[in-house]
Amino acid sequence: MIIAISDRTLFKSRVDYINHLTKLLSQDIDYLILREKDLPKGEILSIAREIISENNQTCKHKLIIHKHLDIAEKLGLTTLHLPETMIDTPKKDKFRFSYSIHNKENLTKVYQQANFVLISPIFITTCKPYATPLSTDYLTDILQKYQAKTVALGGLYNYESIKKAKEIGFTNIAMRSSLMESSYLDMINICRQLGF
Repeated sequence: MIIAISDRTLFKSRVDYINHLTKLLSQDIDYLILREKDLPKGEILSIAREIISENNQTCKHKLIIHKHLDIAEKLGLTTLHLPETMIDTPKKDKFRFSYSIHNKENLTKVYQQANFVLISPIFITTCKPYATPLSTDYLTDILQKYQAKTVALGGLYNYESIKKAKEIGFTNIAMRSSLMESSYLDMINICRQLGF
């Protein structure tokens, strides 16, 4: 599974950003998490509507809204992504949930009910350069019990880092900046070649 995470700060204009997300959703990825934490809800709703409109509704099953259940409901989406701080949020039956997690305790807490779980940081990352990557031993231990729905995130930006995630035992991968750049098709191809 390949998951893209949006980041509009990497684009010169809103038009470039919307065009990129629209193209990305038409590619061989499984999901796109629309995760713009600093934007007001109205703006997130507007962006999501534009993306869905540009794709003639065909991408709705791939689009996931970050933490705003009301926006996901308005758009008729089926999956909502929650940060670690919201793992105790009451769930709605018609929704599937994904989570961002940074430790085994919280992974254990949400794993059974999750569609998938992002665990990070796997490696040193540019968006959180001071965050200490999880150790290979720690990740291997987690993957022995929770491999199927656990997704690698953080510091995955080239063939070597993606290959290393595969060698650790990940079968699912998520990327933010690597899939927001012009070389995103190369990154998708690398992931598929390595079996993600």
